[in-house]
Amino acid sequence: MISACGTQKTTTGLRIVEKANVQSVLVIVPSLALLDQTLKEWIEQSYNNFPYLCVGSDKSIGKEYDDIILKS
Repeated sequence: MISACGTQKTTTGLRIVEKANVQSVLVIVPSLALLDQTLKEWIEQSYNNFPYLCVGSDKSIGKEYDDIILKS
């Protein structure tokens, strides 16, 4: 989805996923900040709870954060 900043792309994407009633979704974002923002908004705005797995590759985060964290 390509649109200007502040045009509710994150919420629109969530609603499309909910309406499609799919089992899995892959969301790719260009930064950890956008990953955090997207996940928080999806959790806050979602009609239902959903399992998720976040994966990042930002080397500036540090080795102490290399553990896999799962939330369902």
